[in-house]
This record gives sequence, C-alpha cells and structure tokens, in this order.
Amino acid sequence: ASVIVPIYQPLLPPNIVATKTAIVEGGINGQAQPGATITYTIAFTNDGEVIAKDVAIIDRIPEGTKYVPESADGGTTIYYSAQATGDDDWNETETSPVTRIKWVIPGEMVPDDSDSVTFAVQVK
Repeated sequence: ASVIVPIYQPLLPPNIVATKTAIVEGGINGQAQPGATITYTIAFTNDGEVIAKDVAIIDRIPEGTKYVPESADGGTTIYYSAQATGDDDWNETETSPVTRIKWVIPGEMVPDDSDSVTFAVQVK
C-alpha cells in the first residue's frame, strides 16, 4: 500500500525590497556640482508571500548635501530627525538640519504590492 504524505511549504515572511535612484539637476555631465539638486526615489515592493504591516522606510541625508525643505513625499506620515542615529528623535515637523527621514505606510502591504517615496537634497 502507498501512503500520501502532504508536504508542508511554509510561506516566506514579508520581504520589503527597496531600490534607490537619483536624478541630478544642475550638474555637469550628470555629475552633481555645488548648488545642484539631487532628487532621490526609493521604490519598494513586498516580494514575500504574506502581508507586510505598517511598513516604515528610513533614509539618511547624504554627506555633503542638505535637505530641500518640503521635498519629502510619499507614505502617509513623514517624520524628520536632526539626529544621525537613534530612534527617539522623530518629529512630524522639519527640524533643521534634517539628517534622516522616515516614511510610514500604515496598514497592509500585500505580496507584490509596490510604492515609492521621494526627497531632494542640494549639494553644498
């Protein structure tokens, strides 16, 4: 007699994959020069097999640049920090100098769902 044994395949957890791209405006031959504006876009996807909940994307303002006020976009709530590290200094108002930005996408992000956030900096 043969026995059929079901094979259990566990679902992969949520896996947020992000790709950051930059567009330079005011540079020379695509190279950023002092005064040039760089607009960053962070595209992200849940490529896991289950729902991701309350996704947060955090990025730092690059060295040698300064954040362009009111340029952050995307997510539902945007938080700003003037601290280089730590997780206790987030504000919904821009505090100068902005060193990090956190976008919060509350709720559920189903598998294969994608979104993006953006911000701009000026080269010092």
